[in-house]
Amino acid sequence: MTKPRSPGTKLLIVLLLLPVTGYAVFWISLVSLASFIEGWHPSWFGEAPGTQVIVIAAGNPPEGGAVELVPYETAAAYVYAHRGSTFFVPIGQLNEVKEQLKARLKIPWITLEIKPLSDGNEEITLEYMDRTDDSHGVRYKATRDAVELRSSRYAGDRDGMGILLMAMGLTVLIHLVVIGYFAFRALYEWRYKRAE
Repeated sequence: MTKPRSPGTKLLIVLLLLPVTGYAVFWISLVSLASFIEGWHPSWFGEAPGTQVIVIAAGNPPEGGAVELVPYETAAAYVYAHRGSTFFVPIGQLNEVKEQLKARLKIPWITLEIKPLSDGNEEITLEYMDRTDDSHGVRYKATRDAVELRSSRYAGDRDGMGILLMAMGLTVLIHLVVIGYFAFRALYEWRYKRAE
């Protein structure tokens, strides 16, 4: 029968494993935080910064300079001020709309998907990178004169440092708790044995 390890021995093992567990916990924290913060969030979670939707101005085809991106919060006011404008993107003009957005707004890359809905409206998914290399994504229901946000995402270069610092802080906190627990047990047992 093997003798159980003393708390002091366990603390020593924890300290020796610290570089390995620190590396593993840091990367798990970093990936988890980045996936959560920069991932898609439902509309009830809140609107991501810079959320914009596509609008086509009245009477002009997409190749005629009519396609715009407008902030989601001002979309209703935009359509009211520009009578005849629509959020409805004709599926047959998908490529023209993409190319015009890329050319007019100097967007390095853009992904645009349109899914017809059973009620005759559309679900539009738009992802693009702006000129500051921040990535934006929005998924919304589009009708002729209204939009309803479904989900959105935002991944900014400046946010990367914050995520890195949060992952470092979480790693340090977890290790302080674990080391503190084993240090307390070792100290407690050492004092208990000394008292005997």
